Amino acid sequence: MFTICMKDTVRFFLTHWWKLALIVVPLNLVGELIRGAFSPTATDPLQTGSFGLYITVVILVSIIASVATIHYIDSSIKAAPLSVTQSWLLAVTKFSGYLVLSLLSFLAVATGLLVFIIPGIVVMARISLASYIYLLENRSANESIKESWALTKGHFGDLFFGTILFSIPGGVVGYMVAGSGDPMNSSLEAAVASSLEMFFGVLVTVFYYRVYSYLKGGV
Repeated sequence: MFTICMKDTVRFFLTHWWKLALIVVPLNLVGELIRGAFSPTATDPLQTGSFGLYITVVILVSIIASVATIHYIDSSIKAAPLSVTQSWLLAVTKFSGYLVLSLLSFLAVATGLLVFIIPGIVVMARISLASYIYLLENRSANESIKESWALTKGHFGDLFFGTILFSIPGGVVGYMVAGSGDPMNSSLEAAVASSLEMFFGVLVTVFYYRVYSYLKGGV
């Protein structure tokens, strides 16, 4: 399964890279503009408020980008690709429900990390397909997490190593652009670096979709 999913992920990404970029990069740039417009200045005594703004923007952008990308991938595989605008609109309509799923997933992973680091990593991999089950099968957040846990039994290694390998490009490119600068600082370098990281991060999203499809008996 691992080799098949890896190859299919790269093939899909190379074919649809420009459409995927149009979905995620503008969202990230809007987020950067918001942070730049409302972040406190360096002399502002409320400088610590920039962290809260940073986290809020990251969550909003990440959720909309994730939902839009997953729906675009699914529609493309089914030979009825959504437009960029349609993908965004779907993401907005499913925002609240996906936020609940994200919070439940975060709590599950955080609990594992608090117990010990390894259980947290295992939980993260085992529930990584919950988003796809939730969005594409119209299941509840709780059901999606449970189904992902059952579906990924025996496939932790595939998901873990696939995640690591497909996370490398975005991390390397982002570091080359922004260096070791503070990601919370709003700047052109930070905007470009975060946009590239998000764009290449789509590789992980495509990989999870391929694993989901494979485990569900898809081609």
